[in-house]
Amino acid sequence: MKNFTRWAIYIIVGLVGFITFLYFSFPYDVLKESIAVETTNATGMAVSIGDLGPSFPLGIEIENTKLGTSEGNEIQIPYASVQVSVLPLLWAHIDVDVEIEDRSQGTLDLSLGLSLFDLLKGSRMILPSSVEIEADKFLFGDLAEFGVKMFAASPGTSLFLKPILEKMGIDGKLKAEVDLSLNVSDFSLSTGTVSFDLKDTVVQFDESMQIPSQKFETAILKASLQNGTATIDKNSRFRTKDLDIAFEGKVLQKTKIEQSVLDISVNLQLFQELRKQFGFALNAISGKETEGKLLIKISGPISPAPKIDLL
Repeated sequence: MKNFTRWAIYIIVGLVGFITFLYFSFPYDVLKESIAVETTNATGMAVSIGDLGPSFPLGIEIENTKLGTSEGNEIQIPYASVQVSVLPLLWAHIDVDVEIEDRSQGTLDLSLGLSLFDLLKGSRMILPSSVEIEADKFLFGDLAEFGVKMFAASPGTSLFLKPILEKMGIDGKLKAEVDLSLNVSDFSLSTGTVSFDLKDTVVQFDESMQIPSQKFETAILKASLQNGTATIDKNSRFRTKDLDIAFEGKVLQKTKIEQSVLDISVNLQLFQELRKQFGFALNAISGKETEGKLLIKISGPISPAPKIDLL
């Protein structure tokens, strides 16, 4: 019995030592370049990674990642880590945890549950079985600006909006709690909650645009999925002294997500300076005198495209 115990200890120590050796001797520089190249090929953006190394027990840490577009827009992510949990493999799932840290050490944590069978099948569209997001004081401005400028550079963007979006600056902190359980085979059975609260959010424009900065008193978007219906919380609203955007409605969930039926209203109101500068645009879009108010109704199935009415 003593010999068996001794040999068992030797084997365990040897395995741990061998795994540790592989863990720290892995060619992470090669992996770093491979990730950068593959991401560039997949997105069309120039990607560079400052440093990449191991993260215990099974993951990687990435520092100073830069993403750039052909138009010259760039964003830097100071720190990110990716962890893979192996225990869910027992029931043919993989859990991936991603943590992103901003320049002020605010954090955004994302957890995805993925089906091993879907990954092995090489499906073109892989929906996670679960999504969890938690953010606290995360500076989302850089990411938002990067996304807005990418949208401004896209071919379908209105010539009226393009110069406004290109000279827009965004600052703010994100507080988020998302907990979704998604039924991949029957989306109507999915459940969960979504909550995004943007704190201290300010949207600024270049002085040449002569558009006043917008400091948001409220910037909240909440929704819940239950009993086959996704319902937007009545308190979902974006408001400044010059602008009020209120959301309400629901989405009737169908077996396939693209068949889900929308019934959403967006109530837009312009006040003071924004009404003076852009009231004419609302009139032109709706074809009538709006007095700075526009009700946007989005209805019908997601695919091929929902119906949009301006009232």
